[in-house]
Amino acid sequence: VIPDWFWNLPSRLLFLNLSFNQISERVPNLPLKFDTYPSTDLSSNLFYGPIPQFLSKSTVLDLSNNMFNRSLSFLCTEKNSYLSYLDLSSNLLSGQIPDCWTTYQQLSTINLENNNLLGSVPNSLRSIEQLGSLRLRNTSLYGEIPESLKNCSRLKLLDLGENKIIGIIPPWIGARLESLIVLCLRSNKFHGDILSTLRHLQFLQVLDLSLSNISGSIPSYASTI
Repeated sequence: VIPDWFWNLPSRLLFLNLSFNQISERVPNLPLKFDTYPSTDLSSNLFYGPIPQFLSKSTVLDLSNNMFNRSLSFLCTEKNSYLSYLDLSSNLLSGQIPDCWTTYQQLSTINLENNNLLGSVPNSLRSIEQLGSLRLRNTSLYGEIPESLKNCSRLKLLDLGENKIIGIIPPWIGARLESLIVLCLRSNKFHGDILSTLRHLQFLQVLDLSLSNISGSIPSYASTI
């Protein structure tokens, strides 16, 4: 058990790392205000309850592999232009994926996979020009892949697998996301062919389209991937 005095964190905190323990308790929702934006890693524990607001004031926020629950609304309460890495994967988070990403201009990594989320891919992700990795696997997403994602031209990893996404694989993935190294769209509800525009993904090393109802023949360029 973490004693109460521990959470009286200094205002100039730079690093907070409690990862890979077996801490099972709720993180208190304290009115903490930092002069700096610390790097916070509470991953691989048994923390539960809602994510407190003060944790959003970080440059790196890794809460993966815990039992945090409720919504992601804490992300929309205050602007944080310093957050560069966000990993909330493998928790019990629920509700809509918020559409308030315009305030997170420095984000390079978003990982929300393996949660009880729902809804569609937020359009405001288009505003994150630095985004290099987006993992939304197994989050009950539905609808089509939004055209707004084509503005995330620096994406190297895009994983939307194991959801309920419908429609065709958009042609602009090959035309606009040319930096992709990993593209995972497996286990969705797509239809249509494997598009010829994927040939433009010259850096692609991993392509997973399994269990996605795709039809037609394998394009000839596949041998060059």
